[in-house]
Amino acid sequence: MSDEKQISKLLLKAVGCDNRMSPSRVVEQLYRRGLLDRASLERCVIKERVFVLCKGGMKRCEAMAKVADEQRCSYAKIRAIIYKSNN
Repeated sequence: MSDEKQISKLLLKAVGCDNRMSPSRVVEQLYRRGLLDRASLERCVIKERVFVLCKGGMKRCEAMAKVADEQRCSYAKIRAIIYKSNN
């Protein structure tokens, strides 16, 4: 069994997941138990939002400024996430 599958199994067991539990409920439980990294999740949300705005026709710099405003953080933080992070 691969490491990813073992980790997935362990995480699902940690939240008492059964087949009736929705994926969003599983994620919510993992987050509540501190098993998901908030910073990584934040980067993922920011990257996705910028991507969606750009796909909708907005220029990248404008999209990053909009996301910075929405997230109530600096443009520099958004720019660093978009250009420097590997996650």
